[in-house]
Amino acid sequence: MALAEQSVEARESQARPSTRRRGVGFVLATGCWLLVYTVAVTYDLRSWMVVPSAWRYVRLPVDPAIAAGLDVPATATDVERLVERLVPWAADAAVYGVPWYFPTPSEALRAGRGDCEAQAVVLASLLASRGLPYRFHASFSHLWVDYPGRVAGAGELAAEAMMTNVGGRYRFRWPDLPELAEHWRAQVDLLWTPLHPTRKLLLVLGWPAILWVRLSCRRRGARRA
Repeated sequence: MALAEQSVEARESQARPSTRRRGVGFVLATGCWLLVYTVAVTYDLRSWMVVPSAWRYVRLPVDPAIAAGLDVPATATDVERLVERLVPWAADAAVYGVPWYFPTPSEALRAGRGDCEAQAVVLASLLASRGLPYRFHASFSHLWVDYPGRVAGAGELAAEAMMTNVGGRYRFRWPDLPELAEHWRAQVDLLWTPLHPTRKLLLVLGWPAILWVRLSCRRRGARRA
């Protein structure tokens, strides 16, 4: 009898990790379906633009060669003022016609405007061309470049950064001042508000439909098991 009880307990202990793994797999797979559907709806045939954009966060594009033909000032503060003239702020939807795109420094200069990511990589590139030190910071809704003596703008305190990149090395941390509601509003303004009403409708209807299908398939699989 004791051996039978031990056998049952052993089978149950083996089943629990398997169940957890299936649960994690279900969540990850559902997240992938939602992501693919969202990109397909919001980007159309330009869905490929998501791949280089994501990769450029892995390796932030800095290209000192863009300084050729530009009269780059000698001080970091003046370089930043130059970037504000070369790349005035504009949302990706207005510049590239997609919710989000991370351009290279040369693309940002050709476009003549861009959001914080475009401004940040152009600034870093020009600072690098002058041999001036800098580092990237990123919060939940903003990417910016810091350098010695820089006066932080709104939302650019080091304590608000969740990521710092110095010389290609990343350091991650939970921000001391997350201000999650503010970051959420900023993302809504940038990613959701510019969308065409038809795309918004497709997303609002499609997301729950995908969840319903995934949950239905899981329930049927559980009954067969």
